Amino acid sequence: MEVSFIIPNYNGKSCLKNCLDSIFSQNFDKKKFEVIVVDDNSSDESWKIAQSYKGVKLIRNNKNLRFVESNNIGIKAASGKYLALINNDVTLDSNWLNKMMKVIKEDEKIGVLGCKIFYGNSDKIWFGGAKVYFPGFIKHQKLDKRGPVDYVAFAAVIVRRAIFDKEYLDKNLIMYGEDSELCKRARLNNYKVIYTPEAIAYHHISSSRISENEEYFIQRNRSYYYTKFMTLPVKLLYLLLDIILFYQLFAIYRIFKNPYRIMFLGSILKARLDSIKLMLT
Repeated sequence: MEVSFIIPNYNGKSCLKNCLDSIFSQNFDKKKFEVIVVDDNSSDESWKIAQSYKGVKLIRNNKNLRFVESNNIGIKAASGKYLALINNDVTLDSNWLNKMMKVIKEDEKIGVLGCKIFYGNSDKIWFGGAKVYFPGFIKHQKLDKRGPVDYVAFAAVIVRRAIFDKEYLDKNLIMYGEDSELCKRARLNNYKVIYTPEAIAYHHISSSRISENEEYFIQRNRSYYYTKFMTLPVKLLYLLLDIILFYQLFAIYRIFKNPYRIMFLGSILKARLDSIKLMLT
């Protein structure tokens, strides 16, 4: 098998069908890809949508294992040389796979390939490349040319299976930050992380959406994935500075971007403690 599509699903009744329809509408030989949906014990029975597609392999978890672990289950079950990790609230342009495969096959050192992602069916860019700044702050870009980036969004991405070493996505992250961590790991293993604007996907979320769960994991995970590959002395120095300054700056920055996040102050403070524990694992 050439390509394995992997779609984690949790209560995706409103979006999973559109996602699957866009995959099966790809201008690409259907015999060369497989589709795997990993359902996290959805209470809305959205797994039945996946079950209704003849070409979908459905894996049902007996509890909600969350995003990273569900992706890992799909990766383990996949037979493709290339893994297309797709969020269930994403739809793909009909030429997405053709354009992505053309790019990744041009260079065997491309380990992770991302695409341009718009909000919904609009022309507003959700992701167009990204830069990671010290001390772990991430800024989405709006790049118009193909090239290397610090990381790509895993809402719609192709990963060369060969880049995985002893682990798939880092299960410690649970959700959010897994894309940054794997992209950094790929670069350390001498693979390229490339963004291409020619391939288009659509992320069907509101540009004003905020979520307490999302905020908690973003705050919790930032220090961990940024320092994971540092030596212990450097990591401990970073942790000290993070406790004194970096974490507060990051929290204030995110609240400044959307003042409604102040409502999640309790989760942000909990994430601070859990972040320290995670860094020391």
